[in-house]
Amino acid sequence: MTFNQQQAIAPTSIAPANPSCLYPWDTGHAVAEVQELLCAHGYRAKVDGDFGWLTEEAVRAFQRRHNLRVDGIVDPATLAALKTTLQPGCRTLRQGHSGADVYVLQKALNRCGNALTVDGVFGEKTAQAAIAFQAQNSLTPSGNVCPLTWKALYEALRPTSQDAQPERSRTTMHRLRRLVPALGRI
Repeated sequence: MTFNQQQAIAPTSIAPANPSCLYPWDTGHAVAEVQELLCAHGYRAKVDGDFGWLTEEAVRAFQRRHNLRVDGIVDPATLAALKTTLQPGCRTLRQGHSGADVYVLQKALNRCGNALTVDGVFGEKTAQAAIAFQAQNSLTPSGNVCPLTWKALYEALRPTSQDAQPERSRTTMHRLRRLVPALGRI
């Protein structure tokens, strides 16, 4: 019997059961984004792109709290809940992110004079609008929307005392607080 070394070390390719899901011990950018989302929701998770036991426990706790199937797997329903229940200003946004907080960011940037498509996806045009806003407001123009940028957006959209009608100012503030509820806590 001869031993074929190439056969012995040839890698085997096992396709995941559901490629749209993230499983414990997966790695990569998608895992890092889930970890950021979990942290923004207040769960303890290390943002390292490695779906370890701590991330799995955070996913299970999130699933329990949101009445989802508790299995520690980030399926489309869990990912959708992570993105749609997130309050604006709770995580630093950057190009490639998506979710309800990106949607609110785009609406706020549009109220500051931009004409972005409000789709909840942080793309190139959203990054350019964020950079322009940051530069206009003496912030580091990185395109990453951190709590300082959220606070500046909140200040920029707050009505001033020169607004003609106080009733309109109260209505505008109410709408803004509804639009961006977490900003008042920064």
